[in-house]
Amino acid sequence: MKQLAILMLALFFIACKKDDNTNKISEQTENNNNNEITLTTLSENDYSGLSGESFNLIIQTQQELDSIWTIIYANTLPSTDSPEVDFDKELVLIAFMGTFPTGGYSIKITEVKLEDGVYNYNILTSSPDTNSVVTNAFTAPYHLVRFSR
Repeated sequence: MKQLAILMLALFFIACKKDDNTNKISEQTENNNNNEITLTTLSENDYSGLSGESFNLIIQTQQELDSIWTIIYANTLPSTDSPEVDFDKELVLIAFMGTFPTGGYSIKITEVKLEDGVYNYNILTSSPDTNSVVTNAFTAPYHLVRFSR
């Protein structure tokens, strides 16, 4: 019984582990029918100051990015400044999955394509299975990327 309690406690701490890669920027190149678009992750996490229903939003100005960044990091100390983006050359896309009462949810923008003057994107989401052991804390998963116009 004691070993089970220790195992459950260990699983809890693993599930609650803070993602130290939140502010690290990573690049992913997608080859879309000979049209390469590089996606650069600006921020990605399961916890944020965002709340409510899911949404996807193309951000077109630095002011819009600053606003959403402030909301994302509202509960984070010390606060961080949003990255500078050259919106004459790039756009930013945020995918927010919504607010959930447990962990185990994730969202990832996997592809952005420009087809006939319209940006199309693919988003991969995952949810925990019914009997999964998950963090018992509110989560609000999001993924924020920038890409060339």
